[in-house]
Amino acid sequence: DELPVGLITQLDPVADLTRNMSIVHYPMSDTQCGAVARGDAPSHYYRTEFQFWGMRVALFGLNLPGPPRDPSACSRREAQAKVVQERVQLEMAAGHEVVVLGDLNDFDGTYPDPNSHVSRSRVLDLLQDLDGDGEDDLRNVVSLMDSSERYSSWQDLADANGVLNGVDDGASEHFQMDHILMSPQLFAHVHDVYIDHDSDATMVAGHWPLMVELHEQVTLPDSSYSGAPVSTWSSKEKTTLEAEIIASIVMSILCAVGIWRAAAKQRKAAMRF
Repeated sequence: DELPVGLITQLDPVADLTRNMSIVHYPMSDTQCGAVARGDAPSHYYRTEFQFWGMRVALFGLNLPGPPRDPSACSRREAQAKVVQERVQLEMAAGHEVVVLGDLNDFDGTYPDPNSHVSRSRVLDLLQDLDGDGEDDLRNVVSLMDSSERYSSWQDLADANGVLNGVDDGASEHFQMDHILMSPQLFAHVHDVYIDHDSDATMVAGHWPLMVELHEQVTLPDSSYSGAPVSTWSSKEKTTLEAEIIASIVMSILCAVGIWRAAAKQRKAAMRF
């Protein structure tokens, strides 16, 4: 489970990037992952902060254990997500906006991929409904996408003879396991969400980049108002920041899945769902 994740950014953080490697116990008492032996696993995620548009934004980068259907990985994934949930609650109580992103190795049952995969764990519930009141505190950006485009991961599934062909055989091998979750004020700045399916996922870590474009929201004055400008940002500054945010989010995911793919080479069997 010690899979490091990294961040490449053009937008300078305003806080040091720190990593959490605390040990968590699994399974959780209310797990739905199935019967597994009890154990301990490191909760590895990074955290840093950005400041823009009057918001203090805490960014969390995760790479949770997979594969999705494996009971042991499911239990470790839930326990690690619980640690992040508790930290995110503290961030929001402090008035920070929050982004949680990465390869979560799990599915969002509310906004399914084209194959309607259903989560076995409670990972997305834990990370979105922070206080368990039935209302999401973080929004998944894939909710803004058409379901037919909602896939960012390719898995080479074995055929009836247990053979892997190393080729993308289409929709049956496509999954949505990468996610970007945002707190409400930041989510309101989302201008576009898309996945670049033009690249060959079989050659790039088995993932396509999930990208989010943010725009500054400006309340325009009444037409009769002739006072000062409503925004101090120039068009060039806005464009530059939008590009930097997109680059930061995309590169963070690519870095995470790239490292994960390197570790995954040790696996001999196909991931079976």
